[in-house]
Amino acid sequence: MSAMMPEYLKQLLDEVERFESNLFPPHNEPGIGEREIGEVTDPWMRNVYAVAQMNAREMEQLKLDDRFSHEDHSVRIAQLDQRVDCLMEMFWLCARKQCHCWETSSVGLRKDWKIVSSEAQDKVKSVLRKLFEE
Repeated sequence: MSAMMPEYLKQLLDEVERFESNLFPPHNEPGIGEREIGEVTDPWMRNVYAVAQMNAREMEQLKLDDRFSHEDHSVRIAQLDQRVDCLMEMFWLCARKQCHCWETSSVGLRKDWKIVSSEAQDKVKSVLRKLFEE
């Protein structure tokens, strides 16, 4: 059985292939309690992240435009929101596989493409989980 990829998804992946990740790199510094667990070196993964960030920026701009204009951008905003979610799911699936951090709940991306985990957030979640289990 042969399945064909939907055209919309094919276009999205083509956009990822053509994109330059240096246009939207991560810029946040590691925070207190975060430790580096890996680095994104794969150009395709970097492009996925960058396209997601570009779409998120466009979505936020349209939300702002909606507040100050008479145009309704709700359909485009919804499309961009879904694209960002899809792209970030792909990114984190690849990043977690690369770092073997499937069970780490608090994972983030920082400057210079560093993947970090937050032990502090994991501890807080663990304490809260214990409180609500009792």
